[in-house]
Amino acid sequence: MGLVIAAVVAGCGGSGSSGTHASTKTFDAAEAPFTFQYPATFKLQPHLVGGASRNRPTYQTAVGPGGSSYVLVATYPLLLRIRADGSAMTNKGKVVPRATLAREMDAAIQQIGSAAGMRLQGTPAAAALGALPARVYSYAKADGSLGTTFIVALIGRQEIFVACQHTPSDRDAVSSACDTLRRTFALR
Repeated sequence: MGLVIAAVVAGCGGSGSSGTHASTKTFDAAEAPFTFQYPATFKLQPHLVGGASRNRPTYQTAVGPGGSSYVLVATYPLLLRIRADGSAMTNKGKVVPRATLAREMDAAIQQIGSAAGMRLQGTPAAAALGALPARVYSYAKADGSLGTTFIVALIGRQEIFVACQHTPSDRDAVSSACDTLRRTFALR
């Protein structure tokens, strides 16, 4: 059907941030199609390598405390146009129902989690990424060594993919950063 769902992506780029107050910074790179806030203690992770992507992002960046813990945000082109009601329209004019898109998203994220050696924790849930409707997934390795929250939002001909990945020692910091990103995310 052409739905693109990112994998844990490699090679983060982008920079530029300005402080909003002592505890957070705002990611606001001129070339980025979005902005968000993150903890002031986090650093940009310009050379993050987290795996292979199914498709090249149009933009991506990551912030985090370092190592295997980070919050990554990427945008990908879609082969569908997402409509205001959450359904999509193919280039040939076929309507794809919202429930079908959700099932495809769930299946694609399942492939990503499985490829990373993780299992779904709970069930996918509807949520928000800033003002955008999104789906949220929680994955973890069986041994507890790594956990990831994936957030996917679709708008127009664009997918916004977020991966909030953490080791046990960074779980609280990354979870808090992920919550802050979800509240403050905005498209330009």
